[in-house]
Amino acid sequence: MRKQGPTTDKLVYDDTEAKTPGDICMLWGKYFENLYSIKEENCFDKQFYGKISKKVHDLFNNKYKGYIDTLDKPITVDEIKDQVRTLKAGNNKDKTNPNSYRAVTLTSSLGKLFDKIILNRIHKLLVNINSVMPHPLQFGFVKEHGAIPAIYTLKEAIHYYLERNSIVYAIFLDNEKAFDRVWQDGLLYKLNQIGIQGKLWNLIYMSYKTATAHVQHSGLTSQVFRIEQGVGQGRVLSAWLFSLFINDLICELLSTHCGLLVGPISIPTILLADDTTLLSATVNGAQTLLNVVNSYALKWRLKYNASKSSVLTFTPPKKDSQQL
Repeated sequence: MRKQGPTTDKLVYDDTEAKTPGDICMLWGKYFENLYSIKEENCFDKQFYGKISKKVHDLFNNKYKGYIDTLDKPITVDEIKDQVRTLKAGNNKDKTNPNSYRAVTLTSSLGKLFDKIILNRIHKLLVNINSVMPHPLQFGFVKEHGAIPAIYTLKEAIHYYLERNSIVYAIFLDNEKAFDRVWQDGLLYKLNQIGIQGKLWNLIYMSYKTATAHVQHSGLTSQVFRIEQGVGQGRVLSAWLFSLFINDLICELLSTHCGLLVGPISIPTILLADDTTLLSATVNGAQTLLNVVNSYALKWRLKYNASKSSVLTFTPPKKDSQQL
């Protein structure tokens, strides 16, 4: 990965201050090595972690075999031509703090092409098995979705309740460094569960399990470090893989029946990539949704930032005592 954009002549991290280009480059390397290293939190479900990690290890060692023709067949020249046509060229925060920056993984043109072919095959497989992924309540990185449809859905759902004289509780959650902290074994397990198996699964496994990186800054290169977690922001596959990773959270929230109900449509949450909004018409319902998110985070090793999360209460407008 290459550090670009706004630069600084000083970097402060882990009680260390770097001022020379060489020291800054090495400190950047230390920061990202720490970011992509697996860390244990006392609150995480260690038993579940061990169970899933063992299953993924067994899958890689072919204890569970799977073959899907759509996924395992050799890549053809026509597939390459089709994907080449779709390739496109690509706040006021403390610039001395590495956490103020967002890493973007730089991959080769061949790597991007490979990711696009694999993603195209995955989409075809999901169509063949009539699987909708991601869920329609995920608006991030989805064709014909995005921020505007997400905001429109949020606004209309809230207005639907306000017009019926009902309060709405909206909880906005910040998933801290979501893309950089995805539990890779958990992701690989979920890939297998939706039918991504065989050679393709092994390729994705190896592309993440053997990944290394370094930082380039001011013409200098940091130490090489392993990437033990995360999906790599900037990779063609990363957005879809992240959507898959948290897709079942939407299903769990729907199963509570505590969200807003607009006609026959249940809306307990709206996701825009890693930005999560919970919606309920009651305090108990909102708490139930929060409990589901908390339980899910402990199992799948997500971390939410309380200082950047908030709750808004929408109340119906008071009716005038006199009508004109």
